[in-house]
Amino acid sequence: MNDDFMAAMVGAAQSQDAKLAKKGPKKAKKSKRSRDKAEEEEKGGAKGVVEGASVNAEPKANKKSKKCQEKKGPNSLRNAIKNSNSKGETLTSSQRKANELWFRKANYGEILFKAYYKGQSDGVIVGSRDNEGGQGLSKKEKKRRRKREEVEFNDFINCLSTPLPITFRIRSTLSSAVMGSLTATLSRSINLHPVRYDPAGLIFQCPDEYNKASISKRGDKHESPVAAFLRNGLGEGTLARQEVVSMFPVLALKVASGDSCLDLCASPGSKTMQLLEGAGEGGLVVANDIHPGRVSALHDAIVGRSGLPPTTLSRLVIGCHDGSKFPKPKGGGFDKVLTDVPCSGDGTIRKDGSIMPRWNPSISNGLHGIQVEIAWRGLQLLKLGGVMAYSTCTFNPIEDEAVVQELVRRGGGAIEVIDWPDDVLPGLKRRKGRVAWRVADHVEGGEDNEDDEVKIRWHDGGFEDAKRAGMAGAVGSLWPKANKNYGLEKCCRFLPQDQNTGGFFVALLRKNSKVVGAGKEDSGGREAGTDKVEEGGGKTFVPIDDRSLKRLEGIDWKVNSDELRKRLWVTTQDKSSVMLCPRRFWEMYAGEMVKVGELQGGGWGGLLNAQHAGVKVLERKEGSLDYEIVDEGLCKEEGLL
Repeated sequence: MNDDFMAAMVGAAQSQDAKLAKKGPKKAKKSKRSRDKAEEEEKGGAKGVVEGASVNAEPKANKKSKKCQEKKGPNSLRNAIKNSNSKGETLTSSQRKANELWFRKANYGEILFKAYYKGQSDGVIVGSRDNEGGQGLSKKEKKRRRKREEVEFNDFINCLSTPLPITFRIRSTLSSAVMGSLTATLSRSINLHPVRYDPAGLIFQCPDEYNKASISKRGDKHESPVAAFLRNGLGEGTLARQEVVSMFPVLALKVASGDSCLDLCASPGSKTMQLLEGAGEGGLVVANDIHPGRVSALHDAIVGRSGLPPTTLSRLVIGCHDGSKFPKPKGGGFDKVLTDVPCSGDGTIRKDGSIMPRWNPSISNGLHGIQVEIAWRGLQLLKLGGVMAYSTCTFNPIEDEAVVQELVRRGGGAIEVIDWPDDVLPGLKRRKGRVAWRVADHVEGGEDNEDDEVKIRWHDGGFEDAKRAGMAGAVGSLWPKANKNYGLEKCCRFLPQDQNTGGFFVALLRKNSKVVGAGKEDSGGREAGTDKVEEGGGKTFVPIDDRSLKRLEGIDWKVNSDELRKRLWVTTQDKSSVMLCPRRFWEMYAGEMVKVGELQGGGWGGLLNAQHAGVKVLERKEGSLDYEIVDEGLCKEEGLL
């Protein structure tokens, strides 16, 4: 028996005994006897565990288990532990941990990953994108094609085993003189040049010799020139560390100065910063994430460490909501929406070694529905004629084209997939989206699978066949719709071997008319997000109340109190900080909804949970209830002083 496996099982049992001991000696004693018995069976070897696990099973099941043990050895042990509760009760925490450990130790994730993507339809990873299926090819041509695909798939797998190169970009908000100085330094002193497909010359990718170890050294006398350049640039706010493929969705959106933008799943914040740079003067960026901890990390990355100037940060609002229920604005919608949804993340295998060992197709199948709902909400929040970018860092069409297909189908003609803009990264290699793909789950050794340790189970017969086969999480939208033109070929796939990047998927969708969802027309009301929101982990901001406003009477304002109510937002917890909120946000989300006296009744609380709103311009004096100005320059720029 595997030593790591034994250690995990014994350790989990001891931990459980310790917990039970606190509840009372009688329960702990009983648990200890059962644990001792399990340890004795494990010490007896695989055969002892299998026999012990099947004592209370039906005779037929015992025969199957024994046959399985004789045929496949270690896999029988895993099944015995997995099914050791003959009453069909839920597995304990220690049993689940044991199953997960076995899955990783047996290398099931990599086995399933390779089998799944090698068996996918043409063009998902490999294969012709011009003659799908190889119709009309001779035997020799088909043989040559199979060899090419084998080589291409091996290139794909081999690339995933190599580390990602270090990449960064020069911020687009800098003056031409500063940009020129930075690019000259990179070219002359470090011999580093922009990527060939970026005509703006702002995106850089380091050669392989600049690995993470050399880049991360700080203050070392042997620090590499590029490490020193990055350290200085990041501190000064002139550079942004970001993976190349992560830059693509915002670039494809072509955010213009004055645009209102929503980033529905914003953490960790690199794309939000891109949106802020593009929105310019008069623009607005609302960044959202569902978890207070991620919102806190997002705030720290953008407000605390990015080096962006206050004038840029004054356009930022951060919310904490479920993306699929994000509150609708009262006035119109957003010009641009980014839905970089939570995904299985197998496109990030090059930088995250934990993904491959745990990989299985059911992860994508389970995420599909969540992704559809988040993206659908994004389309509801989009103004007519606006564009949404849907993106993932996965190769899986279940999370990519299948989601886009469902959005277009649900839109009933209101939603259109549009082409990647010709003038955005014109030299970039993009692969077309797929109109056909396969759906699968997996089975492990046992009664339904006696020939292999683990294998992919394809469901090419469609939803009804998969449902009859017992596929967990099967929904009709997982399968491609034959003879339907949803424009999926306009989606873009980015594979790691093409440009030495991570894996990524981008689809651009334009809203041409109002969309219908859940049986209600999207008329601008708030079908979701109407309940009072819970405060997140950080401070929550609302428009300033009358009591706090009176504390500002000693300041020489140039605007009346009504204008101050629109622009100044205060923390609900202690009212210690006052933020200058973007005017555009007030117009979209408040307008006439928030009036004098309404805040005291909690009128704003049900609309939007704002964890950050612009830039702090006032704070309370120490030991006083009165406020003092902390950013006079910004207040003057905004015409308040």
